[in-house]
Amino acid sequence: MKPLLTHIAMRCADMDRAIAFYKSWCDLDVLHRRADPAPDGKGLMQVAWLGRPAKPGENPAFVLVLLETRVPPGATSLFDHLGFAVASRADVDALAERGKAEGIIHWTAGDAGPVVGYLCAVKDPDGNVVEFSFGQKLGAAE
Repeated sequence: MKPLLTHIAMRCADMDRAIAFYKSWCDLDVLHRRADPAPDGKGLMQVAWLGRPAKPGENPAFVLVLLETRVPPGATSLFDHLGFAVASRADVDALAERGKAEGIIHWTAGDAGPVVGYLCAVKDPDGNVVEFSFGQKLGAAE
């Protein structure tokens, strides 16, 4: 058996704000949204699946699952992050400048060597780190 990574699930404090961030920064769309009973039995918990299908009408191979909870998201370590590939170093630079302008830069743009590539990172509204890289062999953008 070879397990296949299909999603990352993480908490958010405000679903609409988190969706707006991932739409604006990562071009992800809401593919599914629902309300489930909250784990504490008090009310409902909003759930959203964000992704980008390879072709219209197809299911994506991977989604980001957001779970809106009353419990604040936990602090992340220095290296916990979501990684997105971009098409060029110029794209990384532009995202880093945007992150600085919006006051959410986490790692400024820089080259981390041949395996990691050129990258920067920003923090989403809940403090989760989102990396943008060019030059990694994994998930290279076209």
